[in-house]
Amino acid sequence: LYQHMLEEAVAELRDDEEASDQGWTPQVNVGVAILIPEDYISDLNLRLTTYRRIADIEDDEGGNALMAELIDRFGPLPEEVRSLFEVMQIKRLCRKAHVEKVDAGPKGLVLTMRHADIKDPSVIMNAITQNSGWRLRPDQTILVMGNFENAKPRVRGTKRALEALIG
Repeated sequence: LYQHMLEEAVAELRDDEEASDQGWTPQVNVGVAILIPEDYISDLNLRLTTYRRIADIEDDEGGNALMAELIDRFGPLPEEVRSLFEVMQIKRLCRKAHVEKVDAGPKGLVLTMRHADIKDPSVIMNAITQNSGWRLRPDQTILVMGNFENAKPRVRGTKRALEALIG
């Protein structure tokens, strides 16, 4: 934590946007359990290392490779681990789309934009106008209506919404 804070402070002093931008993490709430069960990876240190490796995944290929490695070492992925990989993929999409927070529920989702990072607001406005069930709320969040009673459609709908914002 200290090293992370120090890196942020140095980046701010250098006015290096890319380095200081690395410090934010999107908040994602899609209502699914995301954990590595103890009965899947029993060793605590290995489980913590695996969490770190999942958090450090940079693209879908890296995620697929790590999933294959876990399946090879520990057997089929439990649903919670699959959900963990999906939430981390959503976080990567959030960073690309400049979405600071995602709250998904049974009737839709709310996307809170990271306004400081948006260079071309027309991309967002185009996504809102081209997708039915989308609207910009007075608090500048985006409401995406949908039937997301179950977790799988909710996660899929969240991914689709973020991909639409990326363009």
